[in-house]
Amino acid sequence: MSFTNIVTPEWLSVHLADPAVKILDCTTYMLAQPVGPSKIESGRAQYVKGHIPGAQHVCMEQDFSEPGARFAFTVPSPDTFNRYDNSMNEWANTPDKPVQTGLAS
Repeated sequence: MSFTNIVTPEWLSVHLADPAVKILDCTTYMLAQPVGPSKIESGRAQYVKGHIPGAQHVCMEQDFSEPGARFAFTVPSPDTFNRYDNSMNEWANTPDKPVQTGLAS
C-alpha cells in the first residue's frame, strides 16, 4: 500500500505555528475479523501517546461521517461538516485537546 502526503513534512514543520493551519489526526484502524465485518478502532490511544505538536484528534467514524447513514464512513453532508467545522474553530486556540463535537447520533 502506498500513501500520498497532502503536504510534505518539511512544509508542515515550517507551518506548525501558523494559526491558519489545522492539523487533524484521523487515525482509524479497520481490523479484519474471522467472520463478519471488520472491527473499527479509533487511533485515539496512539494520539494520546504522542502526536504532531498542535494536532487534534478527530474520530473518523463519529466526527467525519454522516450520522445515521446506512453505511459506515459515509461522507458528511455539507450541514454536518459545517457544524463540525464550527466546533473545530472553538478548539483552534486550544492545542493538544481532542475535538468533541457530539455530531454522532
